[in-house]
Amino acid sequence: MGVTFTRPAFMEMMNFVGQLLEINFERLDVRYIAIMDKIDTAKGISDLVPMQDLFNEWHAKNMSQKVRNVLRNKGMAGFPLTSNPPYGYMKNPENL
Repeated sequence: MGVTFTRPAFMEMMNFVGQLLEINFERLDVRYIAIMDKIDTAKGISDLVPMQDLFNEWHAKNMSQKVRNVLRNKGMAGFPLTSNPPYGYMKNPENL
């Protein structure tokens, strides 16, 4: 569970994506549009695109850590982490 960016396969994939955006998309006449980030390769790639990618990575890592912390705290407090009990168990009617 979570996001790990230091995996060799992930780093290789990110390098590949960077090559696609910067070199191959233009050569292959492919247009990449990211509406939320206001990126359109037809207008050229801004110098801010790598920075936006970095912030997106940080956001994913931060949210992953927050979700793990919430689930760990719920478990330590005795709250169920799933909506269905394991096979063979029943929910406590008082805690529905």
